[in-house]
Amino acid sequence: MRELITKQRAKQINAAVEIHTQTPQEALALGYTTKSLAVANLPYKDIKKDRWTRKNGNYTFTVVALREGGKIPFGVIPRLFFIWLITEITRTRSREIILGNHFNDFLEKLTYKEDGGYTRKRVTEQLERLFSVAIGTYYDSDGLKQGIPPETFIDKFWLWDTKKHTEQQNLFPSKVIVKEKFYNEVIKSPVPIDMRVVEAFKNSAFKLDVYIWLTYRMFNVREPVRIKYIDLMPQFGNDYDPDNAEALKDFRKKLRGAIKDVLGCYKANVDTTSPKYIALYASPTSVPTIAGK
Repeated sequence: MRELITKQRAKQINAAVEIHTQTPQEALALGYTTKSLAVANLPYKDIKKDRWTRKNGNYTFTVVALREGGKIPFGVIPRLFFIWLITEITRTRSREIILGNHFNDFLEKLTYKEDGGYTRKRVTEQLERLFSVAIGTYYDSDGLKQGIPPETFIDKFWLWDTKKHTEQQNLFPSKVIVKEKFYNEVIKSPVPIDMRVVEAFKNSAFKLDVYIWLTYRMFNVREPVRIKYIDLMPQFGNDYDPDNAEALKDFRKKLRGAIKDVLGCYKANVDTTSPKYIALYASPTSVPTIAGK
């Protein structure tokens, strides 16, 4: 007998019910990301290249592999790691972040469970890729150019021997020390997000990006904003060709579906009925502001 609803969809529905009855603060589900990762991010699939660039208007996000033969991190795992790391930096006000004594402890922090090695292998590979890339950001607006050339966000890191647990791991837990520039960016203007929504979409990097982008945009939407699908393709479209009519049609369908699912958890005022653009209307952010803060 076929399932009437998938486990993932059931999780999203349950999350939506809880989200609409408790704030993230009340549910102890407050997390953070940064502006840089809210407007552009890593690829969704393995691109088999040593360089990655995303554009969002006048903003360019570039990732470069530092080691010979190095690869670019991709998918949902690096996104979950960044969210966890940024949340920990915001909470502890420290550049040194403890990952844990054992790998299984860290998996739980990323909302994963040990599954006989498959998840362990995926997470290990993505962390190794992530710690071996340089990230650059560039802005070009009204003739003013500014940015940060590609550099690693990690100053130092210590990782587990994932093949076995040892007493030495208890004495020397795995940890990372982030660069001062990255730390300052996080502390200066963290973007609050609801970790229950993150949990609901932890199997979809695309929907995570759409959620984080929407709540970030709503910080500044006062009047209706129309954004053409073709203009969103460089940000969300992976390697879609904007000059290809079928590619644009496929992207529009995919983005509409993702927005529909996200709006089940985050009640933003978004209209996707136009075949050419989406419209954003003034809405509360996903994490409501607390008076006095």
